[in-house]
Amino acid sequence: MESFPKLFIPGPTHVPDYVMQSLTCPQIGHRTPEFSELMSTVVQGIQKVLYTNNHVYLVSHAATGIWEMGVQNSVRKGILHTVNGSFSSKWATISTECGCETGILDYDWGKGVKPDDINELLPPTHSKDGAAGTSPYLILGDVIKDLEDCPGPYMEYSKERKRIYKMIPPGKNWRYIRDSEKFTIEDLKNAMGGAYTSTGGRVGFWRRLSYDKWSPTVTTSPVQKATGLCHPTALRPLSIKEYARIQGFPDDWEFAGSVASQYRQIGDAVPVPLSLAVGGAIAKFC
Repeated sequence: MESFPKLFIPGPTHVPDYVMQSLTCPQIGHRTPEFSELMSTVVQGIQKVLYTNNHVYLVSHAATGIWEMGVQNSVRKGILHTVNGSFSSKWATISTECGCETGILDYDWGKGVKPDDINELLPPTHSKDGAAGTSPYLILGDVIKDLEDCPGPYMEYSKERKRIYKMIPPGKNWRYIRDSEKFTIEDLKNAMGGAYTSTGGRVGFWRRLSYDKWSPTVTTSPVQKATGLCHPTALRPLSIKEYARIQGFPDDWEFAGSVASQYRQIGDAVPVPLSLAVGGAIAKFC
């Protein structure tokens, strides 16, 4: 690979000579079959990367153009900006120049946004005990226990993983292997692999869920060592149906592709109730 200067800034971006040379080729007319084929290939490739069949819109301008598009096509009444840096400041300016009623939460540049400030505008809908008129959190058993006898598709564990998970009680993880007399230090080393000597909590390793506790965030795969999501009573990972239930999808929602692909689609999704709550709050403000 040719050597080029490293610029650790948003732009300009270094363009290698071979890319510059490609720009000397004759242009393709935007009404030609060649362009249509190129555009179709690009769009289909992006859809595959994003796991979507929805239409993909391509733009050839800077982020400021997308900001203006979003403001002009989405805002009816007003828009709230949290400003703590150059980009967020520019976006707030664009909203103002588009004629919107613009609210700004201003922070020192480089400092984080304070959650309490956001909570005043987007009040929580749930709490541990249902305080202040909120709904209480659901535990895992409330959501998926009725699927025990009809879980639907899921990935299988190897015999060795089943053997280890069988000895881990619900609600426990790799620390149980470390602390239990059922396992030796060699068992722990073999189970953890390279993570045995790593730092951090490693709470996702060999995690077995409990019906009596809340579910952790589902990931794009429930069978990796660091993202284990073993069922509370069955020697298997959570199924596609159970994954979808936890993320708030309705039971009749259909996912396409292989089982692994469906796990990725659900794990990558924003939980449906969260989307509804945020969307509803934004709609009230706008």
